[in-house]
Amino acid sequence: MIAVFKREFKSYFNNMLGYVVIAGTLLLIAFYFYSTNLVSGQPKFEYTLIDASGFLFTLVVPLLTMKSFAEDRRQKSDQLLLTSPLSVPQIVLGKYFGTLAVFGIAILVLIPYPLILGIMGKVNYMTAYSGLIGYFFLCAALSAIGIFMSSLTESQIISALLSLCTMLFLTMVPMIASKIPSSALVNYIIFTVIAIAIVIAIYALTRNFTVAAIFAVAAEAILIVLFRKFPAVLENSVANLLGHIAVFDQMASLAYGLFDITTLVYYISVAALFIFFTIQSIEKRRWS
Repeated sequence: MIAVFKREFKSYFNNMLGYVVIAGTLLLIAFYFYSTNLVSGQPKFEYTLIDASGFLFTLVVPLLTMKSFAEDRRQKSDQLLLTSPLSVPQIVLGKYFGTLAVFGIAILVLIPYPLILGIMGKVNYMTAYSGLIGYFFLCAALSAIGIFMSSLTESQIISALLSLCTMLFLTMVPMIASKIPSSALVNYIIFTVIAIAIVIAIYALTRNFTVAAIFAVAAEAILIVLFRKFPAVLENSVANLLGHIAVFDQMASLAYGLFDITTLVYYISVAALFIFFTIQSIEKRRWS
């Protein structure tokens, strides 16, 4: 895994991509730091991180992850990795941590920012640095999503577009949730559409019609029972679900000085889930 990590990390600096990502991240946060903290006199550095997060990650994550597996697949160099003694989890984790290390460099450069604010006034260093920690874990979760998208295609452009659309959706989740009607019928229909999408994804990953069919029947049976017998359970359920996947909203608690360990657990869980999806995607290609 270490060899894959080193190869992946160095690959970002064999061209301009790594430098562009780090420079772009620092420039964008510096702009928000200047406008939010210096010009407006806001002493909370975590506000800067939260304000910058949506726009920053929508741009950075697709750039950072688009080549992870797509480039190897296009150049056929993935066959060397897949036939090596390394297991698929080791390959995926090596690439994942190599990608995450690039963003970690930018985080390290941001460490002095709260100290700069401290020169000008009173700063709560605990919340400022907890914000930085949360920021890193947010990047860890989103990077895992981006790498999964890269594992689905051999085109870096398609990979970047998939990640971009996902990041845009995640930034718009609160607005979408507020527009969804609370009625049981509307929520039933939406969950049925989601179930169909999941069934398609299961079949695409496993090529097992039986497993996909069993999931489809079970999911629809549960939804029908809820709609017929317990409609109150379905009311406003989609909005509640979207609230749980609003990854950027999890950072908002840091703005109020609430460093809840569940925020980190949430981000780690999202990262672990999409790393698992990536492993399954690569395993499928390994044996196909």
